[in-house]
Amino acid sequence: MNIQQLEQHIEKEEINRLVQRRNRNLAESLAHIAGVAEGRHLVALIGNGDEFSNIDALQTWVAFELKRCSLAEDNELDYLYARLLGVLGEYAVSILTDIDQ
Repeated sequence: MNIQQLEQHIEKEEINRLVQRRNRNLAESLAHIAGVAEGRHLVALIGNGDEFSNIDALQTWVAFELKRCSLAEDNELDYLYARLLGVLGEYAVSILTDIDQ
């Protein structure tokens, strides 16, 4: 690996760390504004299933949602909050429908 390749590799790693930090911050903000409690109840619903907490599951979900759509940075939190409420609402409706049947 030459110097230029090494610099590119380091730059990619730094970008990945910044993206992960942004996703974590968005996940923590979403948890706060949506009133998500500590625990693991979101892991099976919106995560991959291998996360250790609701925040981890939200971080996985945020990364997926942001890859799925392209938004200006100032609209990300609003979009993600509305989308999360929609997903959780759909889940609640499906549970109530199953109970009624």
